[in-house]
Amino acid sequence: MELSEFERLARGTRLSERGREAVRRVLVDGEAQADVARDLGVHRQAVHQAIQSLLRRRRSFQGRRIPHDWITLTVSVPPELADTIRQMAREAQANREDRKAGRPRKATEKAQEAPQDARGIDAAADVARRLLGGLSLPQGRPE
Repeated sequence: MELSEFERLARGTRLSERGREAVRRVLVDGEAQADVARDLGVHRQAVHQAIQSLLRRRRSFQGRRIPHDWITLTVSVPPELADTIRQMAREAQANREDRKAGRPRKATEKAQEAPQDARGIDAAADVARRLLGGLSLPQGRPE
C-alpha cells in the first residue's frame, strides 16, 4: 500500500497513534506483524485487528466509489433535508466524473453552468441555515 493511500484511509479512524504506526509499518513498510507487535509492546492479534479494520475501510470506500480526496462526514439532519443532501452528493459525484472523463457538456448545460454553481451555493447555504436552526448567515455569494 502506498503511504498516501494509508494516510487517506487512516484519516478519521479511531486508531490510536500506536495502532496507526503498527498498520503503517506492516502495510506500507512491509514489516512482519510479529516484529511490529514486539517492537511496540502489543499483542500480535492487536496489530492484526488494526490492519483488518483499515482494510475493511478500504473495501467500503472502493464499493462506494468515494473519490480519494473527498471527506466522509456523518451528520444528523432533519428528515426533510436528507434527500436534498443526498441529491447534492450525487450531483457533485456526477460532475466530478464528467470532468475527470473529459466528457463534453451539452450547450444547454454550458449555458446553465454559472447559474448551477450559484444554485449549489444557495442550496448549501439553505442547508446550513436549517441545520443551524435559523441562525442568520451572510447573504450573497462569495466573490
